[in-house]
Amino acid sequence: MTDKRIRFIEQLNELHESAGSPSLGRLVKLAKRENLPRALARSTINDILNGKRERPPEWPWVASFVKAVEAAAVEAELSPVPVTMAEWERRWRDARAARPTGSQQPLDELHRRYLAGYGRTGARLVRWAGEGNADASYQLGVIQLLHDQGEEADEWLSQAAHAGHQGAAQLYRDPHAYSKAIEIAFEYGTAYEAEGHAKREIARFFHTMAARCGHAGAARRLTGDGGFSPLMRTLPVDDVPLLTISV
Repeated sequence: MTDKRIRFIEQLNELHESAGSPSLGRLVKLAKRENLPRALARSTINDILNGKRERPPEWPWVASFVKAVEAAAVEAELSPVPVTMAEWERRWRDARAARPTGSQQPLDELHRRYLAGYGRTGARLVRWAGEGNADASYQLGVIQLLHDQGEEADEWLSQAAHAGHQGAAQLYRDPHAYSKAIEIAFEYGTAYEAEGHAKREIARFFHTMAARCGHAGAARRLTGDGGFSPLMRTLPVDDVPLLTISV
């Protein structure tokens, strides 16, 4: 999959998230109710959004998915990403026409590995880090620390430090980096949660990771205890990212 194809799949995911991450089952029902040009199936939606298919889907499928997500947004009284159907078709044509090149393969393989290991959040951070985003590299370092992947964590933190991230070098040298990373994951989850529906999936990703490492505050965020919005119940189970990876 080329960079343009990867970006197109991420744009479909961003649309889905901006509509409150409606469940895949709900999208299937909306496609039937709205009499859209292509029926949707849960398995197909899941495969496409998680990058499991080498080629982008056919245009009728894309049009039906976009319209079903927009219908779900109306139901939830949310405003999805404001993109016209003409622009979606242009993006789709660019993705379909893209061809892989040798220079894209290392990043493509890394993207594929993180997508398989950490879901869409991991894949998105890899793309941002590849574009020079120091904070994305830092977040990837935190993720790898909490999965006991020390060498890969060091690589990401070193990359973040060289890109100008002030906290990366400090965490890299910290003898208690693991416990610090748990708190950092919680802080990222809280910050993403504050940005609203469009970032709730990535917020849940970081809170889930921190909670599994024993952070009580993150666990409360997920369940809604203490008056917080229950992230675990407000997002569909279909989209829970995996939190294991083989290096």
